Amino acid sequence: MDASELVKAARIVLRDPVILDETILQELNWAAVDSCAIVRIPTLLADDTLTIEEGERETYMPPDFHHNLISAYSSTYSKDITVRSNRQTIDALHSKTKTGRIEDVAVEGELLVAGPIASADEEIDIKYYAKPPELVNDNDNLDEHIPHHIARDLLCGKVILRKLPETDNDPQYIVKMTQLWLGLYEAAERKLKALYPDAPKRRPIRHRKIRTF
Repeated sequence: MDASELVKAARIVLRDPVILDETILQELNWAAVDSCAIVRIPTLLADDTLTIEEGERETYMPPDFHHNLISAYSSTYSKDITVRSNRQTIDALHSKTKTGRIEDVAVEGELLVAGPIASADEEIDIKYYAKPPELVNDNDNLDEHIPHHIARDLLCGKVILRKLPETDNDPQYIVKMTQLWLGLYEAAERKLKALYPDAPKRRPIRHRKIRTF
């Protein structure tokens, strides 16, 4: 479904002239980003090259980064880099003053955190899942990523469940439509999750301290 069809489908249920088409479109884009966060969609796999500058241990992730850092590879030194769970793991493995070739990385919000501190500029190739493209024009669609047959129930469902309680519709109508669209949305989400069971993933390696007794 294209953007205009999705907006129309949501508007029919919301029945509130105060909610502008532009607002519905913004909500649909939020719904798409939120939905793509719960599943690994192969068409959203992306790659980029980041540079950790000499004397630094972090840099910004690409603007389109969404979730799940799959892999990291030092193109400067032609070696794989271990993906860790979080900054705390990096801190546990590398002192704040240690420098050298980067051995480990982790994502912390918008940052790629590395350890140890880079002793020279180092380029790192990364693979990750990107955000879905934004719906802007009427004929824009997400069919490549969110199949046509579940797009309406998934995306409009999220928007309706979020915005319908804010409308001045009859309370009974709000309850009835909320129950209906909750069922449609949950069914669409299950279908989306079932579509990509074998999508690439990587479980970040955790650092475990050895305990002796």
